[in-house]
Amino acid sequence: MAGMGSQSAPGRGARILTRTAGAGDWISQVTIEHGPPDVLGRFFLAADAECRRLGVTLSFGTFDELVAANRANRDSWKPMMPILDPAYQDFNDDNAFVFIGRNEQGEIVATQAAGLLRLGNGTYHDFAQSLQLNYRDPERMKAPNERCLPTAPSLKAMRGKVLFGGAVWYHPSVRKSGLAALTPRISRAYGYTKWNIDYATAFIVEGPLKGGLGRNAGYPHVEWGITYENTPMGSFQAALCWMTPDFLIDDLRQFLGSAASEVDAAGGERRAQDA
Repeated sequence: MAGMGSQSAPGRGARILTRTAGAGDWISQVTIEHGPPDVLGRFFLAADAECRRLGVTLSFGTFDELVAANRANRDSWKPMMPILDPAYQDFNDDNAFVFIGRNEQGEIVATQAAGLLRLGNGTYHDFAQSLQLNYRDPERMKAPNERCLPTAPSLKAMRGKVLFGGAVWYHPSVRKSGLAALTPRISRAYGYTKWNIDYATAFIVEGPLKGGLGRNAGYPHVEWGITYENTPMGSFQAALCWMTPDFLIDDLRQFLGSAASEVDAAGGERRAQDA
């Protein structure tokens, strides 16, 4: 898994997304390698514009920044799981990335990270159960008696390239602002166009799931469960949230349709007020 560094050279037929006036700097670093360029390009620009409308500017970050933000905000953010912690993983530009959101004062108020799991013919179930998802060297790094008990049925069918999204955090000042519907979609869309993934996934624990995190993030499939025992963060259960690329693209089309409808409605309201 990997941190975000220099962008690799675009492949044949790839489209480099042009940064428009006012767009976040991350836009100019995006190359549309896979997927429909019209949908992905429009989505990235629209989602970035919506983040800025909410007072948050996105950029690619580093895992060191992610860890520092986690440590500085323990009052509203529990310690991260090892899955996206560079102390337990080998990160490089070819297997992970971080998005950082800052407010107008330059303070970090949102984070979203993702890693690529190249499972090949192995299953997601076996990868999680062996704790390879959590540690680059499970036998040496795991806590005494730590184990993962995956029971979500779809884990046994998932193979190939799987995107794992996590390290999702929003400062209390921006919660309920709508960012929770934006950064997971940006992360999934970027992971898909960068790596041509077979699945986009996340593990979400019960509290945030009941609070609407999975629903706001747009995951159509939610399965219990994954049980972790005796981890450095204690014992807990999580749900597997997942989607395929076809649904991912359909979801982005719906997002763009909703955004266009809101713009049209706002324009009609302004015209009515001017009449």
